[in-house]
Amino acid sequence: MLPIAAPIVAGFALFPLLSPSASPRGLCWTAALAIIAAGCGVFVQNKNVAPLLFDVSGILAIRGLLVVVNKTIRKVPPKTPEEEEEGKDTPNKKKPTTKVSSNEQIRQKLLQAFWEAEEEIDIISPWLSWYAIDGEMQSRIREALSRGVVIQILYGYNDSGGNSSERSQQSDEVASELNKKFQTFGNNFRIRKDTTHEKLLLCDNKYFPIGSYNLLSFGGDFDSSTRREIMYYSEDQEDILKYREKYFYF
Repeated sequence: MLPIAAPIVAGFALFPLLSPSASPRGLCWTAALAIIAAGCGVFVQNKNVAPLLFDVSGILAIRGLLVVVNKTIRKVPPKTPEEEEEGKDTPNKKKPTTKVSSNEQIRQKLLQAFWEAEEEIDIISPWLSWYAIDGEMQSRIREALSRGVVIQILYGYNDSGGNSSERSQQSDEVASELNKKFQTFGNNFRIRKDTTHEKLLLCDNKYFPIGSYNLLSFGGDFDSSTRREIMYYSEDQEDILKYREKYFYF
């Protein structure tokens, strides 16, 4: 009976080892008890190796059983939806839509944004001109403002060159006239002068094009002699929030 009892005793002696809160002193005592219990089987069987193997296998079997029981008793609480989402592999997450627009596509996307916007349109353009802000664009701006959409424009380019100086002066005149045209919409229409060469459009939290196209000074008429323009289009909401916080705080 002793060889059979030995693995049982050893198994229960090993039970505290399974607990993550066991102290170092307790671990030493339980380990010693397990060794003594296993050795009993060897002694009774005249130092035969077979009982020793039996005892060791019995200890491992019982230890495995106790692990299962212990895990059943100490059930891990189910993960919250947030934890499940964090645990997902990045490749499985839906990536934001991105693409590249060029030439006429950019102008059309700008005009389309005034229809699609529900809350806010933000535009960065170094220069302003009536060539780009024509009757069609002014009509779409007014229609968006009538729906309660906030429109913010950041413009201005500081350059001592003659041509740039004229463009800057023209931009100031256009900005002043636009403020007069849309003053009935109060703070929903805002223009601020800065020093920038960036070109950016934010449409709500939906998407943004950013690139080389002067959104409010180039009319978008392309032919074989016209310089090429390009803009990167993305629906990454984190980037949209970063751009809005960085530039459109007025």
